[in-house]
Amino acid sequence: MFATFLFNVIGNQSFVFWLMIFVWITVFTITLFIEFNTADITTIWFCVSALVSFFLALFDVNYLLQIIIFSVLSILLVYITRPLTKKIMNKTLIRTNADKIITQIGVVTKEISDDEIGEVKVNNELWRAVSVDSSNINVGEKVSIVSFNGNKVVVSKIKNNIEKL
Repeated sequence: MFATFLFNVIGNQSFVFWLMIFVWITVFTITLFIEFNTADITTIWFCVSALVSFFLALFDVNYLLQIIIFSVLSILLVYITRPLTKKIMNKTLIRTNADKIITQIGVVTKEISDDEIGEVKVNNELWRAVSVDSSNINVGEKVSIVSFNGNKVVVSKIKNNIEKL
């Protein structure tokens, strides 16, 4: 009995009906996949709009109206909620005071080469170091701290400056 009812419902629907069901399920799935694979809230509005459009398709609402509602609802949701979500998701940068050594001068205590991480002494602290241009820098040479790369400092060689350790 249920099978007969289901067959009558499915059999009486047009190609456009099934196409729009497929379209909204696909849009929902793709945007949900993107949402789960990004760190920020990026496509949740389109997931919601696709879900609404899917239910409209189930009630056999005209496909043009489905597309218009999807577009308008997506724009409205982005416009209304994006500033709020940006404020909530705003990650505050935690300063560690390590950035104070950028532009300072250090002395190489372990040779830095292209294939090996060296070591630099800056303000009586030892830092793992790599060269900015992958050049070899010998022990005792002075370097300028350019930036950080993870837990290592990126250094640049200072010409004609060698310090005895």
